[in-house]
Amino acid sequence: MKKILLVTHGQFCEGIKSSLDVIISDSSMVDTIAITVSESPDEIKEKIKNYIDTVDEKTPIFIITDIPAGSTTTNAANFVPYRENIHLVTGLNLGMLLAIALQPVEEGNVRENIHSILEEAKNTIVYVNDMFSQN
Repeated sequence: MKKILLVTHGQFCEGIKSSLDVIISDSSMVDTIAITVSESPDEIKEKIKNYIDTVDEKTPIFIITDIPAGSTTTNAANFVPYRENIHLVTGLNLGMLLAIALQPVEEGNVRENIHSILEEAKNTIVYVNDMFSQN
């Protein structure tokens, strides 16, 4: 069992969760926090902390944010030391989310699995026009 928390600017988290629902039958492990322009860093941190406090301490939490240097990530980073089993990943895209959602927590080293998933996600970013050009 694991929990995935998507923390994004605006409703991006809701939209990408909706896309995940189309691909997998059960995304109940995924929750969202949509950050608005009017929220202060303290309000954002409070939302994240309140969420974490609702999850059993033994359950791994994967917090996935949208922008590496954005307020979503900088505020979520405060909680990495909060629990040993909190994993913060940024650069949210559907391929990455799908891989993290489907990866059984019990299989292997979580840290290694995340690095592998991120490498695979990088490889899915392609300029398709290059596939049609003849060099």
